[in-house]
Amino acid sequence: MLTKRLDAVCGLVPYGIRAAADIGCDHGYLARELIIRKGAGRVIATDISEPSLEKARRLAERHNIADRMPARVGFGLRPVAAGEADLAVIAGMGGGEIISILSDPERRDGINNFILLPHKDAERLRRYLMTRYLIARDMTVADRGKFYDLMELSPGVTVLSEREIMFGHSDLKAPSADFINRLRSELRRAEEYGARASGERAEYFAGRARTIKDILQL
Repeated sequence: MLTKRLDAVCGLVPYGIRAAADIGCDHGYLARELIIRKGAGRVIATDISEPSLEKARRLAERHNIADRMPARVGFGLRPVAAGEADLAVIAGMGGGEIISILSDPERRDGINNFILLPHKDAERLRRYLMTRYLIARDMTVADRGKFYDLMELSPGVTVLSEREIMFGHSDLKAPSADFINRLRSELRRAEEYGARASGERAEYFAGRARTIKDILQL
């Protein structure tokens, strides 16, 4: 079983895709599901941790998909050769790390379609992405008491307002229950932190609280 957030990632991958890459695959559960559930022809599982990759290899062997799930050690997209994958998933790391992977001068994969799941620094990531990719979807997923940003990228560029950079454009246009709960949680946090802050920090939290209230129409 996948976590709710990885299940949401899996749901965005087109059924029957020729080949995908799971960057930072950990123990390989998502890569396995992309093959078994989504009919991916091949999923290249990469990680900087050889012990994690060994667990991914054993998982693939147990499900008789080792020939379709090669596990390779290395940073980011470097283990993926040009033309080997049509889409890459990068999940379970911060926005800064994802930027480092996408901007890596040593990558040679040529991939332009991505599904990203940063666990922090989503606003910084959006600022980087908007001049380099079309952010086709950008939504909130709640999982185990935390909120995550799920982004689907394709070739192109994206024009985003400051509000869309803060919260993602998809949920602002069609708010999900997870997004509303996230806003309520962030509003409480902004008000609590703002009450303890002073100067520019207090102004920052006050401005964020006003923006959230406006979205929630409070």
